[in-house]
Amino acid sequence: MLSHSLSDGKVMCSDETRSYEIIEGFPKKSDEYWHKLSEVHLRSAKRILGLCEYNKGFYVKAAQFVAALWQVPKDYTSVLSSLQDQAVPCDFKAIKQVLVSNLEQDLSDIFLSLDENPFAATFIAQVHHALLKDHQEVAVKVRVAGIRIC
Repeated sequence: MLSHSLSDGKVMCSDETRSYEIIEGFPKKSDEYWHKLSEVHLRSAKRILGLCEYNKGFYVKAAQFVAALWQVPKDYTSVLSSLQDQAVPCDFKAIKQVLVSNLEQDLSDIFLSLDENPFAATFIAQVHHALLKDHQEVAVKVRVAGIRIC
């Protein structure tokens, strides 16, 4: 969704069908104008959030950056800031596969315990509490499968 304020007090926005809508009739400095503009921004921010959650990786990182900018309308920062700390963890079966593949041995040969529930999760990686065979507590950070680091 693209939106911007026109000099005559109208707000132009496009939706996913690429049709255009002009919101007219509101004086540029009026509460109604700012309310409509906020609705456009909020709708756009939610669409961007969905895109980022679906595509992950770079898109999430870019949206996290945008969410931290003070120059961006608050509707975007409030919606996109959920990407900072509300990532849904991967299924532990996928995490276990990544660990076994990378460590090239059974996890029970390395760990006395490995918590299946991460204590931290981002869209790129998650961190699990574990206890090594020598009783040393460790944090195991696992990059989410399908994310490439260049």
